Amino acid sequence: FSAGRDDLIVVVARDSAVRDLKHKNPSETQRQRAAALRKIPRVWKAVLGDAAQGLYGVIKKWKPDAVCVGYDQKEFERDIRKKIKARELPVFGIRRMRPEKRNHWHTSLLHSGQKEKKRIRTQRFKFSR
Repeated sequence: FSAGRDDLIVVVARDSAVRDLKHKNPSETQRQRAAALRKIPRVWKAVLGDAAQGLYGVIKKWKPDAVCVGYDQKEFERDIRKKIKARELPVFGIRRMRPEKRNHWHTSLLHSGQKEKKRIRTQRFKFSR
């Protein structure tokens, strides 16, 4: 998300959050994911998400102008909208990202052996409206 800058602050899910949500260990650690994100142009900061789900401390701290959520994070988006409406979070824009190639880069396809494991090209995200 953006915090009054043109650059991005990217929130990296903690390993514990990945385990809670996906019921399996992440393929890369939170440190590895954060380090990879920091190398992307326009990423100003890569910060770890909250230790507990639903607190949104990172959003409260950075007060973004906009938040982008992954294409598969519909429940997360609904929860954010609910908390904005209840005035538990500041008002900001929300955009859901679309995958560049829906059936090509999906992690489950990469791990299932259907596709050769490749690094996601993060420079060309597309946003749904």
